[in-house]
Amino acid sequence: MLAVSSADFLKNMMLQQKIDQLLIQINTNRIFMNMVIHDMRNPTGAIEFGVKQSLDNLQVWKEKIKMLKKAFRKYMDLDRSQSLSLGSGHSESQPVSM
Repeated sequence: MLAVSSADFLKNMMLQQKIDQLLIQINTNRIFMNMVIHDMRNPTGAIEFGVKQSLDNLQVWKEKIKMLKKAFRKYMDLDRSQSLSLGSGHSESQPVSM
């Protein structure tokens, strides 16, 4: 009789552990569902956050493009001045007699 009661005790402990695990899972599911329901009722917060992030990203890219344009203009001015200095000796050509 003692062996049966200890087996029942172990069985009850295992059942209690499963019940505890299920209660934790139910609580986690409830929290998740509450968040989903809240976001479905009022998605404007998520939309506003997404729009702000997009605008911030666009501003970063705008600054990068501005820097690239400035570097390109500087390169073109440097290239132009080098080609003028190289060609300046040849550009003032003397009249050629034929």
